[in-house]
Amino acid sequence: MGTFNSLVIVGDSFCADRNESGDWPLILANMLDLKLQGHGFPGRSWWSTRNWLKANAHLLDKNSVLIVCHTESSRLPAINDIGINVGLLRVGIDDVNNHLKSVDPNGRLHKLVNDFYTSELYVDDFYQWANNAWMQELDAMSADIGKTIHIPSFGSWQFDALHDLKNSIVAIPSSDKSLHRLSMKEIGNKHYFGYDSRRNHLNAHNNHQLANALYSIINSNISVGIAEFNNLDQWDFTPVKFKIR
Repeated sequence: MGTFNSLVIVGDSFCADRNESGDWPLILANMLDLKLQGHGFPGRSWWSTRNWLKANAHLLDKNSVLIVCHTESSRLPAINDIGINVGLLRVGIDDVNNHLKSVDPNGRLHKLVNDFYTSELYVDDFYQWANNAWMQELDAMSADIGKTIHIPSFGSWQFDALHDLKNSIVAIPSSDKSLHRLSMKEIGNKHYFGYDSRRNHLNAHNNHQLANALYSIINSNISVGIAEFNNLDQWDFTPVKFKIR
């Protein structure tokens, strides 16, 4: 393990909650005795994460730990950093899960998003390719970072795309391979869609367990390759009554 003086955590909603004592990014920062920096971008594309890292590159050096929670490749970049994702295909304009409602009260953008995703213009393979190019770019940047840890938030394809990185660690929860699968396991419904009341889409106990798993990886001698969580047997997947946020 090196000596680190900076912890930067960026990515999607799985790392967005970070200002309360039970949020895993803050728990991890306290465990490492480091100031927490970074930002989570709920519902937004990886382009938002990339833009933040480019604008804050001065925070990253050989004494830094960088953790990136990689979001769905299908999420689209947008002016004003609006969250554009395929989940909008599943909600109406007035649905509580329509996160565009506050900026798009008449539904113009909602319709545009739906029309684009269902048209010949949307090519899923292209967005996966672009997302993979970003992962490769980030891996090249990581040659000058103390330790970079990638966490797939969604889908096994991300794990496959991250598998051959040269300067980074890919942290996965064993065969589950993504934080989303762990999140769905908590509520016993792998098809659930919508907002929820959990911080970072995990219960309080598992926020702590995620921090513990990452703390072990950061303190290990691993700097490149696959690192599985070493504490999944300590996570709590007891079904609980689930509430939307």
